[in-house]
Amino acid sequence: MEYRKLIKFGNSSHIVSLPNDWLKKNNLKKGALIYFEENGNGELVLNPDVKKQHIKSECVIEDNGDLKDLHRRLVSNYIAGYDIIKINLKNNKNLTTLKNYLGSLIAFELIDQSGNQVVTKDLLDIHEISIEKIIRRIDVLIRSMMEDTKFSYTMDNFEEIYARDEEINRLTFLGHRILKKCIEVPKLAEKIDLDNNTIIEKWMLISNLEKIGDEVKRISRYLTRLKSKKLKIKEILDVYSEVSSNYIKGVDSYYRKNLKTAYEIASTKHAIIDKCNKLLEKNENPYLFNILDRTKALQTYIRDITRSVYQQRVI
Repeated sequence: MEYRKLIKFGNSSHIVSLPNDWLKKNNLKKGALIYFEENGNGELVLNPDVKKQHIKSECVIEDNGDLKDLHRRLVSNYIAGYDIIKINLKNNKNLTTLKNYLGSLIAFELIDQSGNQVVTKDLLDIHEISIEKIIRRIDVLIRSMMEDTKFSYTMDNFEEIYARDEEINRLTFLGHRILKKCIEVPKLAEKIDLDNNTIIEKWMLISNLEKIGDEVKRISRYLTRLKSKKLKIKEILDVYSEVSSNYIKGVDSYYRKNLKTAYEIASTKHAIIDKCNKLLEKNENPYLFNILDRTKALQTYIRDITRSVYQQRVI
């Protein structure tokens, strides 16, 4: 790494010399213009010519008849940051399904249809969205899912829990879309006060929250299927309740940047897994096995959330 000394120039500015090798490499001579901009980390980036911010605006998806693949590509391009997505449907019978898929993408609406081509567009002002509010909303949904899942063994509440998980997915797609755009457009990241480290941290946090929502949904489903079987599952529900409590403490440690609590919750992972393994030895029912297996996964994702607290750079 080279360095240059800052030299005062006049009353209002300073100058710094540039490496001769870099000037030759970019064919720059006396009087040439050099463009610079500040990135999301407060660094100045020098360019020998004007480089426009790369903003993905439009793409086309060809429907190959596989509806799951269509949904996968629609979500992928939404997260990638395209503002207009055109879909060439193989069969207009798939239009109803496509409209349902669009329902999973916040503020992405069908604006035109001509023949087999459907045009969808982002109608949301990304500058009006708060990543922190998205995270808090996902957290609130997970807390309510965890609480209601405790009663899935005796109540028909899986559909309600499933609907909340679908909302978590929608918010996850939106959060990742915003963060992806912030990587590509530093000016946007600067405007909503996100540097590169924070973008990575938020991306991982949202991903872990989405995985937690999935696991809670699955546990609820398995508990619902157990209703017809007279099983003693108090010990299993006790472990699940302990993990739910760890989730609340772990996420609160993230909000408050509480290192002590983060370390404490992270350290409970192996104890929870040991409890689940001992219960697995006593229960051969496949649904109970799945519940305990998902509970272990829950604790792992909770541990990963606490890592974002205590693995930050400490100054």
